[in-house]
Amino acid sequence: MPYNGGSGVGMTNAFYLPVQDSIDMWVAYDGCSPVPQEWTSPSGNITRRCYSGGRENSEVVLYAIRDGGHTWPGAVPLDRTGAGVPGAAPPGRMTRRMQSRFAARIGQPNQEISANELMWEFFKRHRRD
Repeated sequence: MPYNGGSGVGMTNAFYLPVQDSIDMWVAYDGCSPVPQEWTSPSGNITRRCYSGGRENSEVVLYAIRDGGHTWPGAVPLDRTGAGVPGAAPPGRMTRRMQSRFAARIGQPNQEISANELMWEFFKRHRRD
């Protein structure tokens, strides 16, 4: 999905709205402040926008990662050399080739943040009892 919206690539030829349009829709739906609190990582590669003050203490949070590719932040990086991933069984020749091509195509996961940890903290703050 193109971050700024537009036509996707591949088999679907779908048209996607910009990410900010989706964020604006959720901010309005939850009644959050339209002015976010912003944070930028020391490297400048990650920005966080938190729209808070919504109904029932709701908030909408967006993390944007510069050159993030199509990866999961905090995941084990794919090995472009085909040598394998730490802790995994040694890959066969075909697996090494596929892993190298995959890494070149989708990029490497950012290691500054962990999507798993951020999601866990978000859901702990917004528990439904």
